[in-house]
Amino acid sequence: MGSYDAEGLDIRLSELPAGTVLADRELLSRSISNLLGNSRKYSAGQAVISAGVSDSAVSISISDNGPGVEEGQLDKIFELEYRTDAARRNPAGGSGIGLAVVKKAAEQMHGRSSGTARKSR
Repeated sequence: MGSYDAEGLDIRLSELPAGTVLADRELLSRSISNLLGNSRKYSAGQAVISAGVSDSAVSISISDNGPGVEEGQLDKIFELEYRTDAARRNPAGGSGIGLAVVKKAAEQMHGRSSGTARKSR
């Protein structure tokens, strides 16, 4: 995964299903890049990319070993410029637009984003 390895993020691919996905390459690439960027900033250096197929839909999931998001914030994390308290304290910071970009890209490709991130226990 190139530059992410150099930046200290170990990315693993779970067993991905075979098939073809019809998607906007640039939007999908930007979305995955934004999610991996968050993993690089907030995790302990490891992310897993997985995918699943059901009916005519493909789901892509990126999980990491970071602290997660509080349950009460899940419905807000895809809002433009929303940042959790932990993100505000992180010196690597960010603008708070990354997940909003992911949501918009998913919608433009007739999909949806899902705030299933959870706070680790």
